[in-house]
Amino acid sequence: MWNKILTTYNKFFAAWVILGGLAGYFWPHLLLPLKKHLDLFVAAISLNILGLILGYVVGHLCRFNMLRKRALSIEIGMQNAGLGSVLALKHFNERAALPAVIFVFTCIFTASLLASLWSQKIRS
Repeated sequence: MWNKILTTYNKFFAAWVILGGLAGYFWPHLLLPLKKHLDLFVAAISLNILGLILGYVVGHLCRFNMLRKRALSIEIGMQNAGLGSVLALKHFNERAALPAVIFVFTCIFTASLLASLWSQKIRS
């Protein structure tokens, strides 16, 4: 039982250790000022999860196989994250790009997490 748990979550553990180290190092400089923007984090995560779910549902409605549903889900979940940050930086100031940058981070994190979970299910 423990062997299965450890092999399933060992990648997540490494990611959490890295994220914890980065958060500890950057806390006074980056994360503490962003604490007042918690609503942006919640909105970004909600929008990303909605995109992931919507992509999977659209794939199901189009009768795609499981792998195509998963690929479509991740693609729709991450579609315009990078574009939003580039456009915000090009046409507005850095503060206007903050929501898009937060959205990019959440998209990368949630898509990586979802892809890792799905790859574990394929192997087992």
